[in-house]
Amino acid sequence: LISPSQCLQVILQSNLSPMTSVSAEGSKVVDFGLQAEDAHLLAAYDDNTVIVFRLAGDRAAARVLLKFERDQPQAVQWHPTNPRVFLTLQRDRVVLWHLQLVVQFSTMKLPGFKPF
Repeated sequence: LISPSQCLQVILQSNLSPMTSVSAEGSKVVDFGLQAEDAHLLAAYDDNTVIVFRLAGDRAAARVLLKFERDQPQAVQWHPTNPRVFLTLQRDRVVLWHLQLVVQFSTMKLPGFKPF
């Protein structure tokens, strides 16, 4: 993965050729993580969003968008053994997310969480 501030480019390890790239319309990348088992890319941006992308072939499709009312995410990380769990780190909290539950309950209300 290469992150030139506004775009993440996914590179195939086998031949080092570009697979796909993702961006968030002018927002800068703060942090990202690749979950290779299920081909998901987790990206945090400076506009208070976190997007989970599903990588398929030469495309990346947004699967989940989290929009926080305050405090841009400073870091994101996949769980080391559970490919469905990730965390977001903001200035004053760490939130643990379960990918399947976020998709099913995208209208849940959490402090600082604003569904789209």
